[in-house]
Formats: sequence, structure tokens, C-alpha cells
Amino acid sequence: MTTYNGNAARPQAGSLQNGLSGIQKDTNHHIEGSLTDQTPPASVPGSPQPHELPSKGFWNDVVTMRWMRRPSSSIKMLGVPILLRLTWMLVTPHVDNPWDHLLFVSNRLPDSAQGFPMYGKSYWVRALSLISTAAFHWTNYFIGRCIPSLLRRSILVS
Repeated sequence: MTTYNGNAARPQAGSLQNGLSGIQKDTNHHIEGSLTDQTPPASVPGSPQPHELPSKGFWNDVVTMRWMRRPSSSIKMLGVPILLRLTWMLVTPHVDNPWDHLLFVSNRLPDSAQGFPMYGKSYWVRALSLISTAAFHWTNYFIGRCIPSLLRRSILVS
């Protein structure tokens, strides 16, 4: 043991470079195992893909929240308010459309500035959020599954 001014000194630590090089050589330090390819769910027998789950009807999909896993049900959820709004516009064009609340932000605060409109909370916001969630879900499905499969088919054909 070395002494410094008559006092016992602790042994010096190794350099930072030695410590870092030791970490890089340690195979248990890296997490490469979790980043390798996992067994795809389709290869496990009896596990259907989410888009292959059978639908038990549109209303059942809405009540059981299965519409999040069935794009055909989520596109129907998007079509209902659009169809209702268009029907109202055709039947009564000069009357305020109550279905606009499902597609557009509503409940504008009367004291907000003209150039900077502000909106308050209402129950229509919840319905608009549900419709927007269905729209983003269907868009995600369409971009993530339909477009690549169409590209794959067009590349294989040509």
C-alpha cells in the first residue's frame, strides 16, 4: 500500500479507457439478443393475424371494440357520420347541420378573438375524438398493409 504524507492511500482506479474497453468486450453487456428476429405470430399454430380475425357483425365490433382490429369496421364507422351529414345537406340545405359536430371542431367560445378562435370542451369533442381515432387507425392500416401488398403484387407482376 502506498502512503501519502504518512497516511495510507487507497489504490488508484484504472483509467477510464481501460474500463470502457472492458465493457465493449463483455458479451453480457450488450442487448443484441432481444434485437434479433423473433418468432412471427403467424408461424405459431392457432394464432391468427389481427386482420384475419372474423367479424361478428358491425354492431358487435363497435360494442366490443373489435373495430380497432377490423379495418372494415373502422371504415364503416367513418362512413356513418359522412353519410348522415350528406343526407342532411340534401334534405334540408338551409338548416344547420347537426352532424357537423361529428366531423368538425365545434363549441367555439363567443369571447375568442376573430383571428384566433378558441373552442371549449363539449360532449361533441368525445365523438370527434372517436371518429378521428377510427380515421387514423384505418389510415395506418391502409399505409402499413394495403400499400405494401399492392407494391409487392405490382413488382411481382412486372
